[in-house]
Amino acid sequence: MDQLIKEAINGDSEAFAQLLKLERPRLLAKAYTYTGNREDAEDLVQETFIKAFHSLHQLNQPNYFSTWLFKILIHESYAYLSKRKRTLAIEVKKMEQEKVTNSEYSSFEALYEALATLKYEYRTAIVLYYFYHFSIAEISSMLVKPVNTIKIHLYRGRHLLKQKLQQSSHLPYKKEGLEKLLKEELSKLAITFVDIPQHLDLQIEDYQEDRAYYLWTGEEMEEGVGVTLDVNGKLLALAINPTKRAARVTIQEQQLMAEQFLIAQYKEALNYLSLLEVTEKEDRTAFVFAQYVHGYPLQKHQSFIEVSHNGEIITFYYKGYTTTPPDYPSNIIKKSNIINRYVKLGDWQLKLCYLSEDMYDIEKAGIYQIYENNSLLHTFNASTGDVDFPEEKDQDDNQIVPFPNMQPGKKQTTIRRIIGIPDTMNLQRKLEKGNDIWEVWQDEASEKFQDTSLDSYLHNMTENTVKFKYDKETKELKEFVWFKERTGALQLDYEQCKQIACQFIVTYFESFIPYLSYKLKEPSFNEANRAIFEFPIHNGNGMRIEAEQISIIVNRTTGLIEACTTPLVTIEELKDFIKKPVITTNLLHKSFDQIDACLKWTVHYDSDQPYETLQYKLRSKEKKQVIAGIEATTGRLICYKR
Repeated sequence: MDQLIKEAINGDSEAFAQLLKLERPRLLAKAYTYTGNREDAEDLVQETFIKAFHSLHQLNQPNYFSTWLFKILIHESYAYLSKRKRTLAIEVKKMEQEKVTNSEYSSFEALYEALATLKYEYRTAIVLYYFYHFSIAEISSMLVKPVNTIKIHLYRGRHLLKQKLQQSSHLPYKKEGLEKLLKEELSKLAITFVDIPQHLDLQIEDYQEDRAYYLWTGEEMEEGVGVTLDVNGKLLALAINPTKRAARVTIQEQQLMAEQFLIAQYKEALNYLSLLEVTEKEDRTAFVFAQYVHGYPLQKHQSFIEVSHNGEIITFYYKGYTTTPPDYPSNIIKKSNIINRYVKLGDWQLKLCYLSEDMYDIEKAGIYQIYENNSLLHTFNASTGDVDFPEEKDQDDNQIVPFPNMQPGKKQTTIRRIIGIPDTMNLQRKLEKGNDIWEVWQDEASEKFQDTSLDSYLHNMTENTVKFKYDKETKELKEFVWFKERTGALQLDYEQCKQIACQFIVTYFESFIPYLSYKLKEPSFNEANRAIFEFPIHNGNGMRIEAEQISIIVNRTTGLIEACTTPLVTIEELKDFIKKPVITTNLLHKSFDQIDACLKWTVHYDSDQPYETLQYKLRSKEKKQVIAGIEATTGRLICYKR
C-alpha cells in the first residue's frame, strides 16, 4: 500500500483509484454512523474521494494517508449535518436553473441564503428539526447536547432567521455554483491556460459544486495535462509535463516567472502572499508562496508553483488568502518546555526500519536502527503545550508467532498463470517505473462509460482489472491486486484460507521464509468474503522490521488469491544486514540538540468549517524538516523529504 501511496502522490491516478477501493469499506462504515442510511453515506465517501483527489499533493507524510483520508471524511460529515442533501439542495438546484418569475421562488431562495448565514449550531438544529422532522429529543441524542440547549438553538436560530429574511426580502436573486458559466464556456477557458499537444485526448471533464477539472492524457498514460478552474473560470491548478528546450534559466529568473504567472492569474495575490520556500529539483524548481499571520505561514493558504529549468510553468496550485486571519494566542509557552517534555523526557523506542531514498533524506536505502518517538509527528497547543489532535494509531495487540511449516504447491511457470489471469482478459496498459514493470489487464467484456466525468474515468481504469508488478531484470512477481468480482460456491473456513496463503508464499516467495513470521488475528472475513493475512518481516533473529511484511488476501468462496503485496526490503539487504552497537537512550542528548520546536499554523477539520490554530511542531534545527527518528548508531536525525 505504501508504494501505491507514493505513486498516487507522484500523479498516478490509477494508483489513487486503487487506494480508494482499498479504503472505501472503512470510510463507508464510518460515514454510515453519521447518515444512518447507505445512500447518503455513499455521497459522503464520494465527496471525500473528490476532495482527496484535488488535494493529494498536500500530503507530506505518506504513511498517514489513511488518517488524512479519514480527516477529510470527518470534515465532509460535519458539513453533511448542516446541509439538507435530499430536499433543500435539490430544490435550490432546480430553482437556480429557472428564471425568477414569482414571489414564491424569491422567498424560498431568500430562506436558503439566510439559513446559510446562521451559526453552525443554529443552522444544524433548524435543518434537522424542520427539514428532516427529527424531534428535539432525537436531535439532542444525535448531537450529544442537552435538550434545553437544542431548544435554545432553535429559538435563537428562528429569531435570527426572521431578521435575515426581513433584511434581504428585496434583494435580487443571484445565481450560485457552476450555473454562472456554462460548462462549454469553462471547457473553452481551460485550454487557454496551456497548449494541449495533439496526441493527447480529453479523459476527464468533471464538474463539482465549486470547480471544474480537466485531464488530457496519451495512450500510455505517462504524459498528461491537468487543469482545474473555479466557478468563475479562474485557474486553481495546472499540471503539465516539461518540454525539452536547450536554454536554461537561473533560479532568480525562475522565481520571477513564478511570481509573474501568479499575479497574471490573481493580480492582488502578492499583496497577501510571500515566498515561503524554494526547493531545487532535478529538472525543476519549486516555489511555495504563503500568507503570513504574526510571522508564521498559514497552512491553508500556501500556493505551489514549479518552474522547469528551461523556464516553463509546469505545476500550479492556488490556495488563495484570507481577509479574516485566525486569532493569535494571548499566551505562548516557551519552546524549551516542549523540548523538555516531549524530547528530553520523551519515550524513545529502538526499532528496525526500512528507509527508502524517495521518502527519507538519506544517502542510501536500507535497514536502519532507529530511535522513534510518537511525539515527533504530534502537534502541541501553543498556549498549554498539550498534545493537540494527536495522530490516531491503530492498537496492534495481535501476537506475532513463527511462520508455519508448509510444503510448496505446484509452481506455475508464468506470471499470468500464477495470478490466474484468464484468456478473456487483455493487456490494457504497461508502465515502466524504475526497476519495476507494471501491467494492467482488463476483462474484454467490461462495460465502458462514455462520458468524461471523474467517476467514469476511475470506473473505466479499474473495473474488472488486475494490476501486477514484476522485476524488470529477473521477471519475478512482486505484487498484484484484483479489482474484479470473483465468486464461487465454496465456503472455506479461516484456517483453510490461511493454509492457502501460507502455501502461496512457500511456493513463490520461498527465499523470504527465514525472515517471516505470522500475525495471529481473530478469525474473521470482511463484507466481501475475504480473509486478510499478514506476515511481518524480521531480521532473522526475531527483531521485526517496522511496516515490512507480505500481505495475502484470500477469497473464501473461490480459494483464489485476491491480492499479494511484498516488502520493500530485498532478500540481499536482509542477508547483508548486520546489527551494530547503538547509542543508549541516556546518551541521546547530543541528538536532542538537533531538534527544534517550531510554531506553525495548523488546519483542523473537527467542525463544519476547517480552521487554523497556532501549534508547536518538532522539526530539525538545520532544515526544519519533519523528523522520522534518530539513527541509533550515529545519533544523527533521520528526516522525511518534503
